[in-house]
Amino acid sequence: MFDLCKRWWQYLNTRFMVLLILPLTVIQYLVLVKVVGNGSSGINLIIGYGTFLAYFLLLRLLDEQKDFEHDSLYYPGRPVQIGLVSKRELNVLIFFICAVTLIVNSVLLPLAVSGWLWLTWLYIWLMRQELFIKDWLRPRLVLYTLVHQVSVIILLTYIIKLSSQSRWNLDTIAILLINWLIIFLIELGRKIRSTAEEPVGAGDTYSAYLGHAPATAFWLVIAFILIGYVIAIFQLVFWYWSLWLLAVGVGQKYVRADTPSSSKSIALTTVLICVMLEVGMLT
Repeated sequence: MFDLCKRWWQYLNTRFMVLLILPLTVIQYLVLVKVVGNGSSGINLIIGYGTFLAYFLLLRLLDEQKDFEHDSLYYPGRPVQIGLVSKRELNVLIFFICAVTLIVNSVLLPLAVSGWLWLTWLYIWLMRQELFIKDWLRPRLVLYTLVHQVSVIILLTYIIKLSSQSRWNLDTIAILLINWLIIFLIELGRKIRSTAEEPVGAGDTYSAYLGHAPATAFWLVIAFILIGYVIAIFQLVFWYWSLWLLAVGVGQKYVRADTPSSSKSIALTTVLICVMLEVGMLT
């Protein structure tokens, strides 16, 4: 048992970045509840956050399955490829997460809420199959990501329904869009890498698919939209624009240097932007 826990902890630290994901998801969930909540019970908060966190872990595990052959070819040193955790263990954990979340939500929450989780898990399963158009969809990376992001919208709708019994209004639409942009920006930031980090032919990063400068420009545009929208909606002080100026500087350095450290700066700046905006929305 100790060996199993040790192996999974190594996996989660390596592929799920659990020590980063936990605080990020807590803050993001608190923002959601603050904006759309109306005195949700403690049990609802626990169920909602547990399901929210389970969503991101389930995506990671399903991606390991979906990309196993691709990763075995281009990233043979990854945990699943070297046998740190087996495909069978992945399957068991995926089944456990789906079963527990669906049972808990279905038993303790009304269908008007739990139904959105069923829909989320169904859509994730369809994306595990890559909508049965893998050969056509996978080479179109931007479209591929946007199609994946539909599950985020469904999940956020579940959280909103769980946290508030009120009808849709401008606040709920705004917070849904903001959280979608946050998750999309993080997805972009983690897939901009240096040439040294991109195996020839892998084609699974935005920097490889679009080119370093266009990928950076795309990242900066999404960051600009997100920062500007949050500042306008939550009436944050003007200095929050300095986050975008920081992103511009980091992006320029990455394009010029093309080193692993400069691509890591893109990812770290993405996290900093999201955390600072979420803290601003909470305060």
